[in-house]
Amino acid sequence: MTKPTIVAITGASSGIGASLALEAAKTGARVALLARRVDELESVAQGVRDAGGEALILPTDVGERNSVGSAFHTIEREWGLPDMVVANAGIGAPSNVRKMDLDQIENLFRVNFFGVLNCAQAVLNPMIKRGSGQFAAVSSLAGWRGLPYSGAYSASKAAVSAWMEASRVELKDTGVTLTTVHPGFVRTPMTAKNRFPMPFLMDSTHASRIMFKGIVSGASEVNFPLPTTTLMRVARILPNALFDRAIGRRF
Repeated sequence: MTKPTIVAITGASSGIGASLALEAAKTGARVALLARRVDELESVAQGVRDAGGEALILPTDVGERNSVGSAFHTIEREWGLPDMVVANAGIGAPSNVRKMDLDQIENLFRVNFFGVLNCAQAVLNPMIKRGSGQFAAVSSLAGWRGLPYSGAYSASKAAVSAWMEASRVELKDTGVTLTTVHPGFVRTPMTAKNRFPMPFLMDSTHASRIMFKGIVSGASEVNFPLPTTTLMRVARILPNALFDRAIGRRF
C-alpha cells in the first residue's frame, strides 16, 4: 500500500495516538485528530503542522456513535474519505472478580470495543464502495490470554482482536485491508497509572514508528515488542494448569 494522504486517528490527544499523528505528518499527510480533550489536540495539531502535515481537530467521544459519525462526516466534507483510519482510543482499569464494578467494565467496552465498531461503521462501507482503504485497530497483547486483575481490559481487547480477524476475512478481495495492532507495554498516560512491573516497556515514539510502518505495509497484524510477543505466544498454547501456575506466581 502506498503512503496515505488522509489519515484519521482516534485517541490522538496523547500517548500512542499523538505519536502516530506525527509519524503520519512526516509523510505529508492530512491528519484528522479525534479525541475528547481539545486543549491537548491543539498541541498535537501544532506538532503535525511542524512535521509537515495538515491537521483537523475533531472533538470526539468514540463511545458515542453519533459523535463518531459526525466527526467522519466532517472529515469527508473537508478533505474526503480517509485512506487510513486508526482506531486507537482506549482506556484501562484494574478489575477484581470479587469486587466487580459493572459500570467501569461497561465503560471499558464502550471505549475499547465499541469505539472500534463505531469507527468501522462510519468508514468501512464507503471504503468498500471506493475499492480501497486501510482500517487499523489497536488491541493489546493483553488480549491474548486473560490476565488476573485485568480481566475486563483483557476481555475488551480480545473482543477487538476477534472482531478484526473475522472482519478481515469477510473483506478479502474488496480492496480494503484490516490491520490489528497488538502492543506490549508502552509508556503512556494510561500505563503511568499501573502499579505492577511492565517488562520491555517502550516509549510511544518508538511504538508509533513500528505501528505506522506495519499498518502502511498492509500487514494483517503488528505485534511488538518481540520478547513480550514471544512470551504471550507461549502463554496462548500452555495448558490451563501450567498457565495458572505460571501466572499465579506473578499475582
